[in-house]
Amino acid sequence: MSIRYPTLFYLIGILGCVVEFPFPKELSILFEAAERTAKNYIDQRRYSDAQRIYEGQLKLLSYFQTIKRKRFHKGASLHNLGLTLLLQRDKIGIYYIVQAFTEDALTYTPELGNPFQGLAARLLRYLNYQEVVLRAIMERTSSVRAEGKLPYDPTEIIADIVEFPSETRIDLAHDPEFEESIRTFFPRITSKIGKLVFIGGSFKTIAILRYLEEHVATISGYSPVLLDKEIPQYLKILTYHLCTGAMDDCDLSIFEVTIPEGQMAEIAHHYERRLYQIGFPDPPDIILLTQETFKGRAHIPAMIPPEYQSDLHSYRDLVKVKKIVSDFLM
Repeated sequence: MSIRYPTLFYLIGILGCVVEFPFPKELSILFEAAERTAKNYIDQRRYSDAQRIYEGQLKLLSYFQTIKRKRFHKGASLHNLGLTLLLQRDKIGIYYIVQAFTEDALTYTPELGNPFQGLAARLLRYLNYQEVVLRAIMERTSSVRAEGKLPYDPTEIIADIVEFPSETRIDLAHDPEFEESIRTFFPRITSKIGKLVFIGGSFKTIAILRYLEEHVATISGYSPVLLDKEIPQYLKILTYHLCTGAMDDCDLSIFEVTIPEGQMAEIAHHYERRLYQIGFPDPPDIILLTQETFKGRAHIPAMIPPEYQSDLHSYRDLVKVKKIVSDFLM
């Protein structure tokens, strides 16, 4: 699997955060779109749904730490998870914010900025969290960094420092002003660069898919998204979510359907979103491409929804493909 542009992937209930520190390259472009999905949930006050996204992302980062034998910064997902819990009036959210601060302290360098000036620290001050506890955490992490033994799990640092929840005096009673204030502590989501165009189809026609990718890339304001590399083994269980998530985060979709294979699941997902939207924006505009046979007949897969017949275009050469795609985008 290869993705060449900065904004992709929504994994349902599995991933999501804004990541500001080095972590697995294979995941680096999965998180922005997941964050947009979580943001949709938060805007609709579906906080438990957003919570599941951040919980799943933490599990995946922990898994990567194990198989890569390398520590990754988990502060953003801990911070966002804590916020979703606070929005549900659950004080355990404060504990996750403290862990996020600890992650900031563990990865502190002058170039990355002072943890006391970070978003987690500012939120803890808003919650009236005791500054002395934060300083104790900072001192412990400074000692650990000096020894060169950074733990994978921030709770190892705070286990004998934090006596949750005695360090805070915040009242989480139902208060609209408190809720709106907490929502301002979510990190800003990066804007998309141009319009993203998802390209799907059978890999038996990969040459045509790559031709489509190259053509879309030549049109100003559009960036093609073609998942044209094999998905790593440890992510194959997520293949459906990876592919439909990438499509969901794109503005437009182009499918080559002459050979109906895995792309039919993505088209079905698009169709379901069109029929049964639940709090999400409209699915991306779509066109379907199919080759004409030597008899001039177009192959129409049986599983194409009837409502998509008007979106189906046949072609017999790449010149016609180029015109169809250009007309669609412009």
